[in-house]
Amino acid sequence: MNILFISPGFPPYMFSENIVNGKLVLAFKKEGWKVDIISRTYEGVNYSNKWQEPFLDLESDTFEIKYKTNSKIERFLDFIHSFLLLGGYFIPGLRWAKRAYIKSIHLVEKNKYDLIISRSPTEIGHLVAYKLSKRFELPWIANWNDPAETIWPKPYSNNLTSINSFFLNRFYLKILKKASVISFPSETLKNHFTTHFPLLDKKQSVIIPHIALINEECEVIPRITSNQKEIRMCHAGNLSSERDPNLFFKALKKIKDECSITIHLDIMGVINDYTESLIKKYDLSNEIKYIGGFPFVDALKKMSNYDVLVLIEAKMEYGIFFPSKLVDYNQVNVPILALSPKQGYTNSLFSKFKAGLAVDNEDEQDIYNGIEKIIDMKMKGVLENKFDLVALQEFYSTKEIINNYKNIFNSLTS
Repeated sequence: MNILFISPGFPPYMFSENIVNGKLVLAFKKEGWKVDIISRTYEGVNYSNKWQEPFLDLESDTFEIKYKTNSKIERFLDFIHSFLLLGGYFIPGLRWAKRAYIKSIHLVEKNKYDLIISRSPTEIGHLVAYKLSKRFELPWIANWNDPAETIWPKPYSNNLTSINSFFLNRFYLKILKKASVISFPSETLKNHFTTHFPLLDKKQSVIIPHIALINEECEVIPRITSNQKEIRMCHAGNLSSERDPNLFFKALKKIKDECSITIHLDIMGVINDYTESLIKKYDLSNEIKYIGGFPFVDALKKMSNYDVLVLIEAKMEYGIFFPSKLVDYNQVNVPILALSPKQGYTNSLFSKFKAGLAVDNEDEQDIYNGIEKIIDMKMKGVLENKFDLVALQEFYSTKEIINNYKNIFNSLTS
């Protein structure tokens, strides 16, 4: 199988979506498939921007599209050229897309790909794939791991004008109609898309969960059993006003005041003023520490040595998101405490796979009760035995995900 993989978010830039894409290509290459990647210099917050394990082998196959900022006049002329070349789509990232498209044409003519895969973050990669698929009549899988920009649910906001939304939705409809297959990581996200774009009911769409890191690259460190009178927790990833830790910290404060157990919570990521203010508000400076970011493999090793890994999701009426850190948490064999919407992906997942506890992220008492259950298990020395992590690991395994892709590839290329 010969694949052109278009994703603006990709290693070496270490951020959640980029890591997800890197893990997938590693699994493709292990299968013996040839993959060339078109990527972009990542300008957002990331944990590292240097090639490192386990992604070093992908560097030679990655074509990172770079270009100079230039003067305002040059940028304007460049934008107009990009706009016209790519079919008159008024969406962010056109200057990158023009260069990615030109580079992709050369690669397609040289390598005779079997199919194209385009993935987020940022949806501009889908435009490049759209143009290539039309020009060369290649099968194309378009993937969304998050909502399209115009349909992010509350509490998230996009600050789009009605004109911006019109042009973006016009673009999305073109993508959804043209792509051979639309893929999502969860049924909940697919249903959210279908609500806003009913034509998906008539399209071939598939659910393929986020993939775990291939076993050869994941060395899980045996966990050191800590004192039964202390609980060591970690939240990997940045917190925000949407992923609000307020009620979690409030519950930790109550635990601290009422229980004899010592609490440690490490936050692996970038510090922010809001979270800092909450730590001070609840007098948790001795209990909560920021430990910074780590290279991906080092982060996995670090996470494997906690008692519990914490997931905090945004407060939503229905949880449509599949947080990619669930896969990483599960792969390192540590129980998960998920503060999630009462209904949605994570809650349903933990009803089926007993890999942790899901508590209502809008219910302070439920959060407190969840922490208390975890602590009770720890103090009784049974925390290790109360959860079944293996079944969920098989669900997210490389083998399972690759089999899904094989079925899709066979349907598209046979």
